[in-house]
Amino acid sequence: MEAPAKKRQVRAWQRYFYYFIIGAIMGQVYEILLDNLWYHHPWHWQGPLHGPWLIIYGVGGVVLLMLLERLLDKPIKVGKLNLMPLVIAILIFLIAGVVEYAGHWLLDTFFDFRPWDYSAKPFNINGRVCLEDTLRFVVLGMAGLYLVRPPLEKFLDRISKRANLILCTIVVGAFTLDVVVSLGIMLLT
Repeated sequence: MEAPAKKRQVRAWQRYFYYFIIGAIMGQVYEILLDNLWYHHPWHWQGPLHGPWLIIYGVGGVVLLMLLERLLDKPIKVGKLNLMPLVIAILIFLIAGVVEYAGHWLLDTFFDFRPWDYSAKPFNINGRVCLEDTLRFVVLGMAGLYLVRPPLEKFLDRISKRANLILCTIVVGAFTLDVVVSLGIMLLT
């Protein structure tokens, strides 16, 4: 007789919310480092929110996780070579491109807000996506799925129900407060 499956303390929506927040924070850090170290722009907070998160990166991270997590441990073997990481990289390229394009289109269409413009970069589509940045998202996506996800899953499996409730309440509260304050400031200006 099989042992009963361990009851998860972290519900699916909480798990995805944690991934959303971590992806959004990693996106903010990435953008700040990219602007300062690569483009040598002065430091500035990215995105419309005042907290340490960029929503598009959180959304992208969750979409990647939801669509690709079942494939991560399934090898595609050619001899001894596992081609699944290559397949995952190609899928990240496609998914990241669609998420970025759709995010930009939605912001531009409904809020008249163009948060980025790749028109000057080669291989761009309507200035919304470009080859260079989408390839960077492949690297970020691979790092997230193969390096960040395993220890985070171990942490989420070990966290107590009470600790999860406290952590989730704090993070949801901080994010919600930031959204409300940021929207209020945008509406007043």
